[in-house]
Amino acid sequence: MILMLAEKRSQAIKIAEAMGWHYRQAQSKIRGNLHKKPLTLTWAAGHLLKYAPVEQRAQITEGAIKPKLIPISEKSRYSGSRKPESYLNTIELLINKATSIIIATDPDREGEAIAYNILNHFNCTLPIQRLWLADGLNRSAIGKAMEHLLPPHKTKSLYRASQARSLSDWYFIFPSMAYTRLNSHQEGITSVGRVQ
Repeated sequence: MILMLAEKRSQAIKIAEAMGWHYRQAQSKIRGNLHKKPLTLTWAAGHLLKYAPVEQRAQITEGAIKPKLIPISEKSRYSGSRKPESYLNTIELLINKATSIIIATDPDREGEAIAYNILNHFNCTLPIQRLWLADGLNRSAIGKAMEHLLPPHKTKSLYRASQARSLSDWYFIFPSMAYTRLNSHQEGITSVGRVQ
């Protein structure tokens, strides 16, 4: 069975409609076929996994922050929003039945990150192809993309870029929190952060 992983339910439904795969509203997966091979399409709900908050990895006191000097775990933590466990449980069951994966998330850094964070979380080593939906989610664009699935090395650099950005932000928080804690007694605003 081929497992196709979309980023969100609305995206999965558009893919299913374009391919003529039938679905019911209450389903957490859609069954179809691709080149006469059975396929199951399921979806995430955006970022289901992320690195644990700095507050969980450091001892924060009134005047300072004392890192525990624990390296970042390779396994991400549940984000806690949108009930990620139910999505992850469904995806895990389907990965265990699959023979290959087609990533069908958005064609950008975050789409790659959503898919690879999930696949890495479950130590998935199945063959991967990429459904690159850069031309949109209309019937014609989806059909064309299905006929030209990409090998993973063509797009995985986007995942690496997203990972680098997330980790650099994560590491930046340690000194930022220490600085703001140490200067919290001063009047005025202490400004830190990449986005303000």
